[in-house]
Amino acid sequence: MKQKNKGIARLMAYFGLGHLYLGQYFKQVLFLITGGGFLIWWAWKLIKIGSEVDNHNQNYLINNLKK
Repeated sequence: MKQKNKGIARLMAYFGLGHLYLGQYFKQVLFLITGGGFLIWWAWKLIKIGSEVDNHNQNYLINNLKK
């Protein structure tokens, strides 16, 4: 796991691959099977991806400080 870039995350979320970029493989499969939650989940993901990247990066830093 490494820190993620918000710009890349937004681009990948636009193409429906935001969960994959963040390492959330099960969610990504569900996302693709449902067509982005009938586009509702897709639109929500575009809005929330920035905060999800922030949370991912914060967890990354916390985990690396413990080592």
